[in-house]
Amino acid sequence: MQRLMLLTDGSMTLLLEIYTENPVVVETLKQQIIPATAELAAKFNLEKEADLNYREVILKDGVLDKPLLYACSLTPLSRLTDEFREDLLRADIPIGKIMKRHGLEFRRDLTRIAEEEASAKLIEIFGLGAREKILKRFYDIIHRKEILISIMEAFPAAYYRS
Repeated sequence: MQRLMLLTDGSMTLLLEIYTENPVVVETLKQQIIPATAELAAKFNLEKEADLNYREVILKDGVLDKPLLYACSLTPLSRLTDEFREDLLRADIPIGKIMKRHGLEFRRDLTRIAEEEASAKLIEIFGLGAREKILKRFYDIIHRKEILISIMEAFPAAYYRS
C-alpha cells in the first residue's frame, strides 16, 4: 500500500477510500492567497507576485475521524475557471474530487519521494512519537502543458504496511 501511495498517478482520495472502505473528508488547517516569490513564479511560469492559493489539509477517515494524510498545495489562481476556483476556495473538497467534478484532462508528474523524521506539526497531527519517520511525495498536476497544482503529501512510515 505504501508503494501505491507514493507512486500512484491517480487520486489519493479514491485510493484511501478504497483502502479504508470509508469516505474521506477534508479538514482544512490553512488556506490563503499568497504572492508568488521569484522561485515560485519561475516554477509556475508566472509573473512575480501572481496570486497563488496555498492550502494545508488533513485527509481523514470520515467514519473514524482518523488522520490518513497531510497535504500542502500551491495553485496559480489565474489558471482556474471561476467554478474550479470556487470549489477550491470552499476548502472542504479534496482536489482529486474537484478535478473529477470539472472533467479536466490532466496528468500527475511525480517529482520526488522522501523519507524523513516527522516535524513537530506532523507528530501532533498523527499522534506520533519523537523521531518517527514520515513518507512524502511531491508532484505536479499538469493541465494544458502547465502546472495547475503543485502538491506535497505526507503520512507516517508506520501506516499502510501490508
